[in-house]
Amino acid sequence: MYATIFNSEVKKFINTDAHVRKLTGDCLFTEGPLWNPAGYYLFSDITANCIYKIDAEGSKEVFFQNSGCAEPNDLLQQDMIGSNGLAYDRNGNLLVCQHGNHAISSFTNGALVPLISEFRGKPLNSPNDLIVHHDGRIFFSDPPYGLKNGELNSLNFQDRAGIYCWRGGELLLVTDQYQYPNGVCLSTDQQKLYACSNKPFEKF
Repeated sequence: MYATIFNSEVKKFINTDAHVRKLTGDCLFTEGPLWNPAGYYLFSDITANCIYKIDAEGSKEVFFQNSGCAEPNDLLQQDMIGSNGLAYDRNGNLLVCQHGNHAISSFTNGALVPLISEFRGKPLNSPNDLIVHHDGRIFFSDPPYGLKNGELNSLNFQDRAGIYCWRGGELLLVTDQYQYPNGVCLSTDQQKLYACSNKPFEKF
């Protein structure tokens, strides 16, 4: 596999001598790869509604089934009900963005237990991606991809697609200036939050 480098600055962050190798190709819609120091990746297959575990040799197994939703509601959801972004908290607990359950849950004793599930008295839309600050704060995006037709439903869920910060049991709205906020990450010094969106903000 070859790539064209347009700016040499990228060499500060990426090993350009690395080789890409495909480990598997039989999934439906993959997201949220997460490396475990024990020598394997976890990743979500949103459409299949499960989290897979795969090692460096490509040996793959189901880590957790119904990872985004155990009881789909076809009236309010589309087929993107599975889990999405994955991360470890400061204590090494697995955190999971759940589209179908409209929550961020913690994998505890073999089960997913909701940690963050509502804002201002209404369920979240469909948490997409998250990043954990070294002080324990959790930043995450909440677009409507997991809702029916991928559209906001202000009657049952949030009326805007937000980026949030969970701190000490309190959920704060960082911004609602994106229609479809997606990936989030922190700078190496943890001082800046970066986010991307599939569509820019428009008045709606």
